[in-house]
Formats: sequence, structure tokens, C-alpha cells
Amino acid sequence: MVGGTDAAATIGVDGFPVIATGGRGPAVIHCLDVTCSSREVHALFGASATGKVSIAIASNGFPLVVNDLDLFACLDLGCSASFRRQLDSGLPSRFGVRPTSIAIGTDGFPLISYVMDSGATLGEVWVAHCASTDCLGPPITKTQLTNGALDGAHVDTSVIIGSDGLGFVAMGGNSLSEVHCSNLDCTASTVVIPCRCATSTLKADSIAMSIGPNGEPWIAYRSEGPNQVARLFGSTTNLLEAGTGAGMGQYSWVTMEPNGHALVVYRDETNSLLRAAYCVDVACATVNLTTIDATNTQFATVVIGMDGLPLVVAGSSTTGHLIAFHCANIYCVPYARNR
Repeated sequence: MVGGTDAAATIGVDGFPVIATGGRGPAVIHCLDVTCSSREVHALFGASATGKVSIAIASNGFPLVVNDLDLFACLDLGCSASFRRQLDSGLPSRFGVRPTSIAIGTDGFPLISYVMDSGATLGEVWVAHCASTDCLGPPITKTQLTNGALDGAHVDTSVIIGSDGLGFVAMGGNSLSEVHCSNLDCTASTVVIPCRCATSTLKADSIAMSIGPNGEPWIAYRSEGPNQVARLFGSTTNLLEAGTGAGMGQYSWVTMEPNGHALVVYRDETNSLLRAAYCVDVACATVNLTTIDATNTQFATVVIGMDGLPLVVAGSSTTGHLIAFHCANIYCVPYARNR
């Protein structure tokens, strides 16, 4: 696949994966089968090259891609053409924001979270709510959820729509917390929920969210302590894997399997491994760990295809290209199949 320093994936209306890649040559990859062995690739012209991408399928069936402060509304499923809009006109399009995340609300309009990365706004978490399907129409409503100086500098964020139809925004930095929006545009009566974590001395990043079987968000993240660890935070906090290096749990991504069990993919930077943690039970009290790849893959994203199996997309630090791994089973254990 094409090169990039970041990627995000979702499932298109045709049932096949759609992948956004950032970094060198930001683009959209539309897979034409469940394994992505056949695909079409289209560049996002005018995108910044820093590569913090997120993707969702708009209510019109076409991809929406957020790359830093730029939002691209695709005009077809493969994104052969797109319109670009800047999320925050008060800042240059190629400066001032850390990783972004996008979800489609029950009103059919996008809800986007991002972290400011400049000057007095450093570490502030904001949400942007569009008033149209493609974000190209009426003005975008922007709401500041946290104050970087008062709440501590945040470095990462993720947004998802809960079972009540309202947004949840997870925020990582010197702590991990989440905001439960009280209306569709997340402007009113937001409640900051502190992390119910195993340790009070927590730094969290590489966060990603999915909706668990209880209808509430599950958050995968990397936390710092004596060791770096990968964790999954839902109704309880579960340790997935600990490591002695600095990169265990880096680039976490979580999805829910058809059986309601979580699957988390992440990087063990010290050993250059792409890892998968499959929750053996719904509460994720027990996990099955496996190595997907050991050839210097970097970030990763995972989606469940229409065949019910995970597709993991990761970047090669050697070639700069994206690699797709189609898992043979729901656990992502290589080669293992039912008889």
C-alpha cells in the first residue's frame, strides 16, 4: 500500500475497509475485497504532511477524513474527488493541533475532537460539531472542553457516540478522563468523568475507543509508570501487557468483535512487535496475547470486516508503506483455523 506515518480505518457502505493514511502523501485507500488485496488509492490534495488522521463514513455513505485541522469530504466511496474545509479558521491549516478523532452523531452530522498544540491553548481539548452531513455548509460549532493550564496538558483524544446517542470524548495526557456530552453538539452540561484507573500516578496516550457490550465506551491506552503498559478501561481497568521499554501499548486501537469481546492492537516498540490482545471474556478479565508482525511495523488500526474477521493495517518503519494483515480468526492468532 501507499506510504504514510499514520492511518485510520473504517468499513464502507459496500462492506469493505476504507483506510485514511497521513504523513507522506495523505490518501484514502478503498479496499475492493475483505483482505484489501485489491484496492483503489486516491490522494488528498492540500492535506498537511504531519499525518494525524481519522476517518468515518458520513450519513451520505461517503468517507470523511480529518487530517490535523483539515477536513476532507469525499464525493464518492473511493474518494477520487473531495472538498476541503478547515476546522478552525483561527489557526493555520498545518499548525496548531494534535491527533484528531471523528464520529457521526445521531443527527447525521460529524462530531470531531482535537487537542490544541500551540501557545496559550496548548493541551486544551476541543470538539467541533458540523451542521451538515459533509461539514461544508453552515458554520462549525466549536466548544472548549478543558483548559490546558487548569486541567493539565492533554496530548491525545478520541470521540465516539454512546448508546444514548450522545458523544463521549476521551482525553489523555497527565491523566486519563472522559467527557459525556449532554447534547448532540457537545456544547451544554458536559460532565468530566475521572478515570477509574488502578493507579493515581498515570500518564496516558495512544488512546482509542469502542462501544462495549454494556453500551458504554471502552478505552484502550498506553499508561506510564515504572513500566509502560497497555490497558483497556471499561467498567473496570484491565492490564493487557506490561513492558520494560518506553513503547508498550503505543498506537493502541480497539474494536469489538461480533461476540462482544474486545480486540486491541498496539505496538511493543522495544521489541519492534505488532501485538494483539483478545479479551477471552466480555469483561476482559483474561486476555489472549499474540504477535501479528515482528518486522518493525509502527502504528496500527483494526476493523472487523463483513466476514467477521479483523483486518489490521500497520505502517512499516523500513519501507514507509502500509501493510494489511487479514486475521484468520477473531483472536488474530496466525494460521489457526477451525477444522
